[in-house]
Amino acid sequence: MYFDSPSQGECAAPRSEAQIHALYQKILVLVRTMQSFDDIAWPLTLTLQGLYGCEGAAIACIDGGGIRFLSALGLLSHIKDAHLNMTPALSELLVGEKAIIAQRDTLLPDYVDLTLNAKFNAMAAVPLALNGYPYGFLIFVSSKPNYFQTHDADTMLQVAQFLSMVIETHRTGYTHSEIQHYERMGVVDTRIVGHLQQATVDLLQVFAQLRNHYVEQKYQAMAAPMTQALSHIEMMAQSIQDLRALSDICRRPDMAPSSVSIRHLFENVCNYNSSRLEPIARVCIHVEDALPNVHADYTLLWQAIHELLLNAIRAIEATPETTDHAITLRAFAHPNLVILDILDTGCGIAPNVFPHVMEPFFSTWPPKKGLGLTRTAMIIMRLGGELRLCPNKPNGTLVRITFRDEEHTAQEEIF
Repeated sequence: MYFDSPSQGECAAPRSEAQIHALYQKILVLVRTMQSFDDIAWPLTLTLQGLYGCEGAAIACIDGGGIRFLSALGLLSHIKDAHLNMTPALSELLVGEKAIIAQRDTLLPDYVDLTLNAKFNAMAAVPLALNGYPYGFLIFVSSKPNYFQTHDADTMLQVAQFLSMVIETHRTGYTHSEIQHYERMGVVDTRIVGHLQQATVDLLQVFAQLRNHYVEQKYQAMAAPMTQALSHIEMMAQSIQDLRALSDICRRPDMAPSSVSIRHLFENVCNYNSSRLEPIARVCIHVEDALPNVHADYTLLWQAIHELLLNAIRAIEATPETTDHAITLRAFAHPNLVILDILDTGCGIAPNVFPHVMEPFFSTWPPKKGLGLTRTAMIIMRLGGELRLCPNKPNGTLVRITFRDEEHTAQEEIF
């Protein structure tokens, strides 16, 4: 169901409780079928545009250091997929807790630029937070002055908050199901790999005996094929060994959650890797004063940060032509959250590689097996966190990990 009847008046028609309830039901249906927010951006934009009967609507998200428009309709349709730089005014909107409703002639230039100079007279912008962290905003425009009213701002903010809560609940359930799926897969794989390993060892022994027999009996014509067959079996044995490593990642690890100080964690990981870090890059650790601890398994979280730091080191080593490199580990608080960032100035991630970096056995650093980021993502997911990668301006990579702070980790939101 879409609210696709444009308003006939000079202002957005007030919506009844039944209509708002129908909107919430629509959001629930959309969220339950999504795999990423991009999947529901267009139908959600269409639904919200129809709800207010306005002539333009868009959804924007934070993308690296800027803003990307996921979906745009009507007067704003020309900004679909456009990118804008982040400005102080827009940063304030993202962290705000109220909708902005204004006429074009009273808007700051940053807000006019946000719509890429679309022909409108009234605009409403609403911050959107996912998992309690600024994600982007909803934008509505109309050619009619004073189209949006105060009650519209209240409704828009409630819709944005409801959307955030539903997506977070969906993600939590989806993540829990995904972890269970991986754990079951890990148990099954371990059994299968065990049988394959034993069969491969037996096969190696048989072929080795056959090869030696033919060599001893001077059947040289058969010795070469036997040697080649042994080589293939050894490659198969290595592949089985890789599968065992993947099954180990998938299986439930032993965890002993405790109160983890992020400052101590960062310093410990950097000290451990100091011999590789010091010759190639400056290391900067910025941890916000009075940063809350996180409730996690120290060893597992250490392994995740260590793997991400190794990736940063490899990226810098791949750009020896640049000498002024830096790796920055920073942590700061957001309401109910602790944000961990690892930034490097290395070679970055190529656009064609980016969709595959989390896949098992995908590696741009041969002879590495391509399980490091897979293991890291699984650790962060098991610890209740969220891992995101994006470009670091002007070059390099930014890895962001979001955790609930220690005080809010055990709390469950019930919808």
